[in-house]
Amino acid sequence: MLTKPRVSICWKSFQFLCFFLIIFSLVGTTLAHYHAFIAQVLKHAVAVGDVLRNPLGGMRAPKRRPKPVNSLTPDKVAEVSTKLNNMGPTPLAIAARLALMTGMRRGEICALRWQDVNLSKRQIHVVHALSKAKGFVMDTPKVY
Repeated sequence: MLTKPRVSICWKSFQFLCFFLIIFSLVGTTLAHYHAFIAQVLKHAVAVGDVLRNPLGGMRAPKRRPKPVNSLTPDKVAEVSTKLNNMGPTPLAIAARLALMTGMRRGEICALRWQDVNLSKRQIHVVHALSKAKGFVMDTPKVY
């Protein structure tokens, strides 16, 4: 037996919520995450009969703004490289120089083993990344 839904949610309610989120500068990816979460909740509410229809059913998620590329200018790279060279061959300077020159992530540098490095061919194979999930564990590196 189908019972009457307990809640009535209209499009205006969601518009108000979006306006509220935008006022507090929650735009782009954050707003898209909220949209996806609310859409899933409403989809479930329709499935269990709490709501007649999903007001977000025909609405597209807000566009996510691409993150700006965060990279150093060639002058900054030269400046940082000079300062790292002045530090000498300390473990921190070597790791920082490796990150600066290769673009490797911290976890990838920390997970390097000698078998991943081929000095004669001047190659580094990024096979693992150190992850802090449940303590420090070797994981696969991110791939984009």
